[in-house]
Amino acid sequence: EIDPVVASRTKKRNEIAAAAIPTLPASSDLSEDDEPTPKRRKSSANKTKTKHQTTANTHIAMQENEDGVEDLSGLTKAAASKKTVKVLKAYLNSKGVSINDKNGKALLKAGLIDALVSSSTLKE
Repeated sequence: EIDPVVASRTKKRNEIAAAAIPTLPASSDLSEDDEPTPKRRKSSANKTKTKHQTTANTHIAMQENEDGVEDLSGLTKAAASKKTVKVLKAYLNSKGVSINDKNGKALLKAGLIDALVSSSTLKE
């Protein structure tokens, strides 16, 4: 059997703990007229700068020559890796750079990027 002294102490502790916990209103207690609390918005101060810089960089990179091919001459290796193989091949063909390896096979994307970067460094 449970000792009555222990039982009374446990009961008192449970009552004190229950009184200390704040009660949350049940979902049925909320009226339909109550609006939910607005969510906090993230600050976009840093994003604004990045967005304007990206727009300017994209505008420069998106310039096309008379053949309708994007001008990729000023791109870094990281930026060039975001271009498609089709775009890289079109640009390199328009500049007269070979898009085939020594064995005559078409270069993979990494090879095209290396060719692009090396051709742009030769001009500078």
